[in-house]
Amino acid sequence: INIFVLAYSFLLLGGAEAQVVAISRSAELDSLKSIRLKSPQRAVRYARQVLNELNPEQLELESKILNILGEIYVELYLPSIALQYFIDAGHKSKVRKNPWNKINIGNVYFQQSQWLEAKERYLQALDIFRRQSGQKENSVIGRAVALSNLARIERNLKNYDDALVYFKEALDVKRGQAKYKAFQRSLTSETIDYPRSGQGVAYQHSLVAELYYAWGLKDMALEQLSASDSLINYAMQSPVLMESIAIKSALGKNHLLRMEIFSDTDNYAGAHIESKVAVELFKESPVLMARHHDTKANIQMKQDSLYSALAYVDKALKICELNGLSVFELYLLEKKVE
Repeated sequence: INIFVLAYSFLLLGGAEAQVVAISRSAELDSLKSIRLKSPQRAVRYARQVLNELNPEQLELESKILNILGEIYVELYLPSIALQYFIDAGHKSKVRKNPWNKINIGNVYFQQSQWLEAKERYLQALDIFRRQSGQKENSVIGRAVALSNLARIERNLKNYDDALVYFKEALDVKRGQAKYKAFQRSLTSETIDYPRSGQGVAYQHSLVAELYYAWGLKDMALEQLSASDSLINYAMQSPVLMESIAIKSALGKNHLLRMEIFSDTDNYAGAHIESKVAVELFKESPVLMARHHDTKANIQMKQDSLYSALAYVDKALKICELNGLSVFELYLLEKKVE
């Protein structure tokens, strides 16, 4: 009996230890996703450290970390390195025909302006998501992402009508979620339910705003930005998202686009205000802060204020140097020479 009790105790301890390890690994993934917004290079080092500590049987976790590394390299404009990580992640994953892996590989081709290759991957992913359960959150988000990425391709090809069809379908998919409907009902109550669903719909409005801006429909772009801002501000009332870097970055991007619109319409006072708000929101996102300064430089160049434009390019270069954004740094150096 004593031997049995001892063996059973070891089993319980082993199970508890495994559970602690699983929770720890889940926390590491969350930490990695958070760090990547503040410091991409630090996130890369941390991810590689975690990979070195994994056991050989932890293939699915290894696949997820490789996938995040690929996404970071896409954000750093290093598509060739990103593609290798995505391929490795696909090989490690237990999920056959992983649609998210197809989307990520499509993003690499998209960044290289290989529109047909990117479109093929997005369509494959969309087909898989559509064949999955319609109410599963992962499938809903996947359909919206695939549709939005297809819309981006059409936008870049200046097929604006086709892009709008894709974007509107993605928006309808997000709006149709039960969680989003619960979020809408909670807007008049003391607590906000499912704030991330509100954030997701806000993001779709931002994408439509970007399309209208590219299309030259600035008033319609501003309407979409207002809708997006409103939803984000409601979502930020929730303690879950109040200090979220991701949602601050999303709101900052809206102000950045509004700054460009105001500048194009010679409303420089309005553009200056939008710029100041964006800077406050981008404080913890070096990539977006560098892009903000680059956009400001473009605005100054349009006004023939070349010394002011150079000052903004130098600010962006300093951020790139401090955060290892080497590819964007090269682009900015070329702009400085011009």
